[in-house]
Amino acid sequence: MAAESIAASGKELEKSAQRAIVSMIQFSSACMLFGMGSVQTALSFQKGKGFPRAVETLESALNSMADSLSRNLDQNNRAALDTAGRIADRVLQQSLDTLTAVDPRRLFAAAGSIIRNTSEAGSGSTTDNAEEDQPQLAVNALAEH
Repeated sequence: MAAESIAASGKELEKSAQRAIVSMIQFSSACMLFGMGSVQTALSFQKGKGFPRAVETLESALNSMADSLSRNLDQNNRAALDTAGRIADRVLQQSLDTLTAVDPRRLFAAAGSIIRNTSEAGSGSTTDNAEEDQPQLAVNALAEH
């Protein structure tokens, strides 16, 4: 009887593992097909489609999956997930703020200076204000503002 019980539980475990593997394959396939559909939508030139619509659809799908998965988390892990989301939001916002703080005129001036210096180096001429025309490091440019 004990041997039969062990064999039965082994078969149940095998079936459970098999169902889990099939579920993972289905999930992976759904993600792949969704991604392909998102790329098609992003590349579409039809009204109401295209990149903005693809981003909205992707965000909605990811939020739905995260919500579904988070319902299966215990309270501590759910709190950790919320914290991770807030941290990611802050980091992205700070990154965007940093990018918008860079003065585009300085970027164009630096690009012009690089092009000018490159062409001067090729022609063998130099200018008296070479130090003044050098592009600044981003850190230094941001520190001035």
